[in-house]
Amino acid sequence: MNYQAIIYEKERGRARIILNRPEKMNALSDQVWFDIDAALDDAEPDPEVKVVIFKGAGRAFCAGHDLSGKIGQVTTPINPMERPSHKKLLWVEHGRIARYERIFRFPKPTIAQVHGFAIYAGMYLQMMCDISIAAEDARFQGR
Repeated sequence: MNYQAIIYEKERGRARIILNRPEKMNALSDQVWFDIDAALDDAEPDPEVKVVIFKGAGRAFCAGHDLSGKIGQVTTPINPMERPSHKKLLWVEHGRIARYERIFRFPKPTIAQVHGFAIYAGMYLQMMCDISIAAEDARFQGR
């Protein structure tokens, strides 16, 4: 499969999901999540894959959600009359939580290989993994 926002590699029993948006410090966009889902769909039934490793390309693991565009198809409105409904906002949040839960409940071991920044959503991503390995330059920030 061709991925737009990640690099997916398999070798010697390991599948690597490399967040590949170094210019955005690997911020999580919808496309990144679609690619992660597709890579997990590939890794889960594959009997040769024994472990999944998450890492980031460039100088950071993940700088959180990408705030430069649409996130879950809900944008910050200028006009209060154009605000998305609470139901839509809850639906978007439910989708985010389901993606983190999928990693948390993934049937094969998951490892976060953290270097540089792991900020908010990036920190949550690494927290969902079974094991986190942090480089000396790793910096974590969240609520």
